[in-house]
This record gives sequence, C-alpha cells and structure tokens, in this order.
Amino acid sequence: MGGGAAGAGVTAIKFGFGNCGYEAGWDRAMMDAIRSAAGPEIDVMVDVGRRWTPEVAIERCQDLFERHGA
Repeated sequence: MGGGAAGAGVTAIKFGFGNCGYEAGWDRAMMDAIRSAAGPEIDVMVDVGRRWTPEVAIERCQDLFERHGA
C-alpha cells in the first residue's frame, strides 16, 4: 500500500457538506476531485443530507457509478 490515507490504514472517506447534493455538476466535480485524491483503494461515501428525491438519487447514483464504479 502507498502513502497518504491508505498508508495510514484509512479504508473509506465520507463527504457531504456545503453545496453537496444541490447541483449535479458541482457533485460530479467534487467526486472527481475526491476520487483523484483518494485513489482507487479508498471507498468514497456521499451524504447529501436527504436533499434528493428517490428519482434524483437513482439518476445521480447511476451517473457517479458510470464515472467511478463501485
């Protein structure tokens, strides 16, 4: 395992604050930046604080999955 968070034993991170969940473009950009910084070995969780309807949740999660996988 490399350095950084993974090297310190971190296996997952969670984000959800500020503008998270309000605008799809912002969410994509934030997730791209977090995934890039965390690397593929760290799980990333998103907490949008109940801002999405079920339909929007499905749409956004499908988009994030297509971009970053599970």
